[in-house]
Amino acid sequence: MVLFNLRNLFRQTSLLLRRYFVRSGTQTSLPTTHGISLNAILQHLPRFRRIQRTDLCFADRVVVYTQNSRYDLIVVGDGEYMVTGGWFDRESLSPHRVRINGCTWGGSMIWKETVAAPGMCIEFDNRVITSPVRRVLICRPNSPSTLGSQRMA
Repeated sequence: MVLFNLRNLFRQTSLLLRRYFVRSGTQTSLPTTHGISLNAILQHLPRFRRIQRTDLCFADRVVVYTQNSRYDLIVVGDGEYMVTGGWFDRESLSPHRVRINGCTWGGSMIWKETVAAPGMCIEFDNRVITSPVRRVLICRPNSPSTLGSQRMA
């Protein structure tokens, strides 16, 4: 079971990294044969665009576009967010106070410090898991600019 989960993690990671690095013009740095080694994944991980808990401050608004929905998250406390949209709207629970467990590639492996990352699924503490994230925007009060990630199709 653990071996299967690791294989699934590496398969999902290699597909995501290939999609990202081939489009960004750095395809020569990754092997194009039967897969990507763990060393190659770790080498390119710092370039992986993700929003971490430490990147966010009180009252920051995170707008997440997934494959099927849109979620609006507002930071309200230590690891807590007010969320609207997506599953919470369909279940008439918006706005709902929630924590984010982390992000996954759809399996049981979770990246705990990540709030949102393109290609990954967000896991909330009420066991709701989103469809894969397509785009993330951060809106900061009192800030003239918006941080965001480009769409990864």
